[in-house]
Amino acid sequence: MLDFDGTLSALAKTPAQAFLAEKNKMVLQLISRLAPVAIVTGRSLKDIKHKVGLKKNIYAGNHGLEWEIDCKRGGIKIPTKMVVAVNFLNKQLSNLCRKYHGALLENKHMGLSLHYRLVKTHLVDKLLKEAMQLAVPFQKKQLLKITKGKKLLDVRLALSWNKGDFVKFLHKKLGKDLLPIYIGDDVTDEDVFNILRPGITIKVAKNSNSKAKYYCNNTVEVSLFLSWFLNKLPFTEGGAEQVYCEKCYLETIY
Repeated sequence: MLDFDGTLSALAKTPAQAFLAEKNKMVLQLISRLAPVAIVTGRSLKDIKHKVGLKKNIYAGNHGLEWEIDCKRGGIKIPTKMVVAVNFLNKQLSNLCRKYHGALLENKHMGLSLHYRLVKTHLVDKLLKEAMQLAVPFQKKQLLKITKGKKLLDVRLALSWNKGDFVKFLHKKLGKDLLPIYIGDDVTDEDVFNILRPGITIKVAKNSNSKAKYYCNNTVEVSLFLSWFLNKLPFTEGGAEQVYCEKCYLETIY
């Protein structure tokens, strides 16, 4: 199980510019023939499916609120009042972004992401202050919740369900005899790192204050790990068997 931005794909200037390298795509495709592969991201389900483009994968969008497993879609029931709140705030933040060159609002329908990577440094604090003034009233009404990511302000539905809950749900569905591995770089991935026991958790960041057991320095090392993992999978007629990742190897290369 992996996050996408900052994990499978290097962080890009805009969400549209992020892409999955052909080598990583090929490795994921080969792994998926032997073991379940899931992409768990803050992007919308439609967007992440387009970005990755592998049919056999499991996809979870909007931090696990919507998913596709075995080509069947599912998701958490969303209260109408929260949908109305997202749509209303989307209009407000869209107008705000027009005032700041480089500001980009990503509408994921179940949430919003305000990207400010391209905004001039001296204007960022002012942009964030104005954005918070618009968003906080919805948070106080427990309709939406606000978190800060890497050069973005994330507005999510005020639901208790998160990436960690989806991973628990998926692990139970696939069979608890499988040892789960999760790789992510974002603060929202900590929801998985906190609950994945037993399991192997890998943070894409060095010396970070994380609950993950191991770390990779960057997306290049994630690619190296995936290639190594593929080579360790048992190629048997029966398909995937339970796979264990040696702690000593991870500590050596990461």
